[in-house]
Amino acid sequence: MGKILKNKDNSIIYRKDGSIWFKNETAAYNRMWKQANQHYKRNGNIHGREVAGVVLSNKSVLVLPDYKNDNETSYVGAYGYEIIDGRTLTKGNERLSIIGQVHTHQDKSLPAEASFYTGDGYGDMGFSLYNNSLPVFTMGHDGKLHGIRGYGINEKQPTALPASLNANDKSLSNLLKGTTTLSSIIKRLPKLVK
Repeated sequence: MGKILKNKDNSIIYRKDGSIWFKNETAAYNRMWKQANQHYKRNGNIHGREVAGVVLSNKSVLVLPDYKNDNETSYVGAYGYEIIDGRTLTKGNERLSIIGQVHTHQDKSLPAEASFYTGDGYGDMGFSLYNNSLPVFTMGHDGKLHGIRGYGINEKQPTALPASLNANDKSLSNLLKGTTTLSSIIKRLPKLVK
């Protein structure tokens, strides 16, 4: 992937594949929301474009490339990324330890909440389920942060547990202001017993 541009204190690294590493979670979430909800809307996509990232175990965030995404899907695999065992993001020889996934739901014609079942698959619930119950969060157009963890005995009987978020954590504004962070929310989520 290679690094191509860093800011002065190395807290933001713009990478060759279009991904951006942020040392500061809040800066990452603001970039994601502005990119999805403002940048793409100004450039002809009336519904914006979904933007995704992963929360890394060191409390930093990797915002994934978004140029192939559409208004309702982040195509993680289209950029060469793969999640293994729900805890490792890989691309080529790079391996990053992850604790959660986040993406925007900026399109007001679609639900703001994390999706349970979609017509062509299991949406956010399935993504979590097939990635070892990785917490998945959506930054919703309703001004709220939503979360879900897929859970099930097997792939034929998937269920999901909405992530229990307190009033402070549910506020998208608080996430964008840095009052709360996903790494702190994930740390407080109850353990799943399978």
